[in-house]
Amino acid sequence: MNLKHLILFFIFSTASLWTIAQNLVPNPSFENTVSLPCVGGVAVNQFNSYFQDWNLPTLATSDFFSLNVPNTCSIYCLNSPWNHLPKSGNNMVGAYCSSIYNDSNSREYIQTQLLQTLTPGQHYYAEFHVSLAAKSRFASNNLGMYFSDTLINSFQSDVLNFTPQIIEQKIIADSVNWVKISGTFTASSPSQYIILGCFSNGQNTSLTPTNHNDIVFNEYSYYFFDDILVKETCLTHSSDTTICQNTSATLTVNSNSFIGWAESTNPSTILSTNNNFTVSPQQSTNYLIYSQCDTFDVWVYVQEPFSLNLGNDSTLCPDETLTLSSQYKGDSYLWSNGSTDSTITVNSPGFYTLEITKNGCSSSDNIMIDYFPEQIFSFDHDTAIFCPGDTLNFSFNLSNANYLWSDNSTSNSTTITQTQNLSLAVEQNGCTYEDSILIYTPPAPQINLGTDTTLCDDASLALHAYHPYSTYLWQDGSTQAELIVNEPGTYWVSVENCFETSDTLLIETENCDCVLFLPNTFTPNQNGVNDEISPVTSCPLDQFEFIIYNRWGKVVFHSNDIQDFWNGTVKNQLTNTACFSYRLQYSFADDAFVHTKFGHINMLY
Repeated sequence: MNLKHLILFFIFSTASLWTIAQNLVPNPSFENTVSLPCVGGVAVNQFNSYFQDWNLPTLATSDFFSLNVPNTCSIYCLNSPWNHLPKSGNNMVGAYCSSIYNDSNSREYIQTQLLQTLTPGQHYYAEFHVSLAAKSRFASNNLGMYFSDTLINSFQSDVLNFTPQIIEQKIIADSVNWVKISGTFTASSPSQYIILGCFSNGQNTSLTPTNHNDIVFNEYSYYFFDDILVKETCLTHSSDTTICQNTSATLTVNSNSFIGWAESTNPSTILSTNNNFTVSPQQSTNYLIYSQCDTFDVWVYVQEPFSLNLGNDSTLCPDETLTLSSQYKGDSYLWSNGSTDSTITVNSPGFYTLEITKNGCSSSDNIMIDYFPEQIFSFDHDTAIFCPGDTLNFSFNLSNANYLWSDNSTSNSTTITQTQNLSLAVEQNGCTYEDSILIYTPPAPQINLGTDTTLCDDASLALHAYHPYSTYLWQDGSTQAELIVNEPGTYWVSVENCFETSDTLLIETENCDCVLFLPNTFTPNQNGVNDEISPVTSCPLDQFEFIIYNRWGKVVFHSNDIQDFWNGTVKNQLTNTACFSYRLQYSFADDAFVHTKFGHINMLY
């Protein structure tokens, strides 16, 4: 007899010696009731008044459903929106597991005290069954069972931040059948209580839409619970796992009483007697674990590989954004920019890659995003000059383009015959480009080169004729708005926009080494200081005339000799006028230029 047959002989011959371990969960199927109301929504402290041994650990109110009430009652299992039978018996419990409201951490739980305190170091097996309410908006993951040393009594309704010993990390979306969540663990403390529900916050909970047409639980995932089991066991083993097709998983057992592995479809064939068993099934397979104390099972779910497709490479319009996402709901995401969100928004050119992991399978894809030019046409200026009687023509030749001018014409060109704010929108490759230009008639130029003047030897003078949107022509043919002169002559400029204006300036040479100075104040008080006034110069004069007027314009002093001084008297009488005007005209002996000056003289007594 070979080893496999000896093992099977031992298993079946000792089966009668195995005992069924006690379920440590009181009222595991909620069949023991005191009484049931006809409507749900009872207060937290009244829950165990209906289901014996069970209570609510938070202020969130889990629900109960039954077939033992009239079908007119809201908690009747087959009434809408429940439409669900218990897994066994006549009763079941329902609870919210996730939400996308602002209170996305709101959760509902149920709690009971075990019939026996767990023994630290002892192995235990636990299971419970759930089914998604058919009219839930979402399905979610992380449903679990937590073992607590103390009774939980929280005065809030948010998620309980515990790490459950038994947890299902897959999204459970089955709303027809009951799904078993199970596992083994080694007790680390003398736990007395179990809590069932979802133990992850909104950020760490995966959701997938159910796509039901008739949604009642509009922003939630809602699950039914039934048939809870906790018992001692002689071993711990791997939990159910999910792999991608053509990959492998290693199943483990921790027990001295372990016998061997087998597939549930062929339970009499021992596949391995090693505690670590590597499998590569091509379809979801249930494996049996034989031991001297019990038989266990573990599922290896196999997912077919999937091919991620981000779409074709795209070229976007300027300032356009694009949201990239996967056609699959994944367990994790990793974009080339480091984001782990399910979607990213692209606003710059580049090569984008996404790797997504889903139920043990991974796939990646990439996409190139480019942008059309920021601008494909321009009027070149913000303004254009329009002169009465003229016409302006604008024309653009762009391939595969559509045009719309501000007058609603659609040609690629337009002719302007009046002032206006001209605009053009061009559509090319699905993008719209716009530009505008102000067409206006400017006012006539106002030009003033100043009065005729003199220029010292070796000096220069800047003549300015600037006027907006104008052209210039100077006497020497230059066309700038400014002309620098450094010699005598007659200078003129013609400034033109729609209108023409000109100005002329005479510049003569002046000997700036000779200066004639005239004080503006004198004091004829006969003290011998500053009693008289007359121009002063160190250079010989060729021509000289000095005239002083009172405030009525009457001449009070006139001289053609610079040596003549005025003492403030008129007809030998001191005048009582304090302010006078003067006219001074002169030329130096070596300079034929005649200087003329005007000004005021103050007389102080």
